[in-house]
Amino acid sequence: MRQRLPSPFDPARRRGLAAAAVATLCVLGATAQAASPSVVPLDVDVSVPPAAIRSGEMRHFLYEMRLSNFASREIALAQLDVVADDGRLLARFAASDLAGMLAVPGQAAGTPSGRLAPGSFGTLFI
Repeated sequence: MRQRLPSPFDPARRRGLAAAAVATLCVLGATAQAASPSVVPLDVDVSVPPAAIRSGEMRHFLYEMRLSNFASREIALAQLDVVADDGRLLARFAASDLAGMLAVPGQAAGTPSGRLAPGSFGTLFI
């Protein structure tokens, strides 16, 4: 007997998945000093709920995160963990992965960096 999976379109589930991904986005200030704590004014917005795409028995969630750097220094993306509502790790993306997933307006195509200049924004395609 097949078990029915919860709908990815349930609003509470979408918010939970997006919040979990946002909460675990790690960033490093490229010019941060080791002696002082890093306060990174990074705004993260997931304005469109994740879209569920079926591929055989697997279900993939596709969504975008808009990142805005309000800092006066460059921000380098270090890691992104996507966590399920129950705490299970669904995906982990390293800095090298994030560099290819981040689109920054004005950045030349084919030059992924995973960095946001001061006052800039980008879209992370997950």
